[in-house]
Amino acid sequence: MHAATKPSKLDLSDEGCPVFCRGQHPSLDQWLELNYISDQSNSWEGASETLEQASADFALSQLGERLGHSRDSEMLLARSGYWKNLYNPRATDKAGYIQGRNKDGSWKDEFDPNSGHLFVEGSPAQYLWMVPFDGHGLNTLLGGDEVMSARLDSHFHKPDGSWVLFRDEAEYADVSNQPSIASPWMYTFAGKAYKTQDTVRATIEQLWNNSTKGIPGQDDLGQMSSWYVFSSLGIYPLLPGRADLVLSSPVFTDAQIGNLTIHAPHTSGQNRFVEALKVNGVLSTKSWINEDYISQPVRLDYELSSTPNKGWGAAIEDRPPSFSVETPSQKKND
Repeated sequence: MHAATKPSKLDLSDEGCPVFCRGQHPSLDQWLELNYISDQSNSWEGASETLEQASADFALSQLGERLGHSRDSEMLLARSGYWKNLYNPRATDKAGYIQGRNKDGSWKDEFDPNSGHLFVEGSPAQYLWMVPFDGHGLNTLLGGDEVMSARLDSHFHKPDGSWVLFRDEAEYADVSNQPSIASPWMYTFAGKAYKTQDTVRATIEQLWNNSTKGIPGQDDLGQMSSWYVFSSLGIYPLLPGRADLVLSSPVFTDAQIGNLTIHAPHTSGQNRFVEALKVNGVLSTKSWINEDYISQPVRLDYELSSTPNKGWGAAIEDRPPSFSVETPSQKKND
């Protein structure tokens, strides 16, 4: 907690910046005072750092809850909502985005959502989805299920309907790099789990294959190959600091990981959609499972199909957990 609440000398220094800022929480003073990291800071792009620190605070809040530090947990959970202070609903004439903000509260000029130079190794269009712990909050700000789903569709597909998943123009996804790796799973918060299933499978097929380009980009200490392993199993740890898993469709017919058993006898390139799922023998329409598999046996039996079951995972109660907290700063900046 000390490192998360007391700015260190290095937090207040630009030593090593922009790429290797040495502070554990660059410009932590701004995080505490402004409730966002501005473009006049010690970080490597203030908007990127804001999203990074929001995820870090969320993960710490979950640890605090586990340790029984309820006051610290509540405070950190509220801080994880600071990402909303950079959401500008009028960032463009057509749509809202996460936008860089100046220290005086004004928005950064010359905003282009498709620019690859306003965020770290990515664009505003790609970073928009980097709030995996608050998918419902993002859904609400964007305008609801259909708007969120349509924006994800246009992020993963060109106007002719073709997939675009890897190092194209900055308005599209690049699932070979960290800012985009959670985005295929964000459909689940709009009740479109079948689109997550399709997008994850397309990413596996196009980016991970038996060719000289079969491993996209840098593995970055195993993070990218871990994405592939989880995705191939049809599970993904989307929420930082929590063991809940969001679900897609497994590539393997059978897998055993600790207490978790996965059985999908009819999986194939075509059979990528979840028609039905049984969890420990009981039918389930939830697009996620909780952490029970850590301490007790959990078995997932999939019935897969070549056509999507659009109702599976669609109901509000069947979507992954979301932790949306309105902060005083958000109210002030609306």
